[in-house]
Amino acid sequence: MFKVYNGTVSPYTNPLAPVHIVSGSAGCRENTDMFVSDPGPWSARRSSDYGFGILRVHNATHVHFRQVAAHKATSQGNPCSAHILSSCIVHQEQN
Repeated sequence: MFKVYNGTVSPYTNPLAPVHIVSGSAGCRENTDMFVSDPGPWSARRSSDYGFGILRVHNATHVHFRQVAAHKATSQGNPCSAHILSSCIVHQEQN
């Protein structure tokens, strides 16, 4: 999980505001720009892998997001055993 404020605060436990997840995988690799060398402290994770996101709502208090590498997914299409690029669980104790 990506912690903020000097790595000490977890925004995914009882968040006081909406949690935004920005996830994207581009199309063709022709004429693409490279990542900048310093992404800044707001960038939790970067990957040049193609992939997809899975958002699973466990119950009223827990949501789990995973970003999966498409080329490393299993032949059976089971994302649970695929290569997970990034993952976070949002936990809200009270609604």
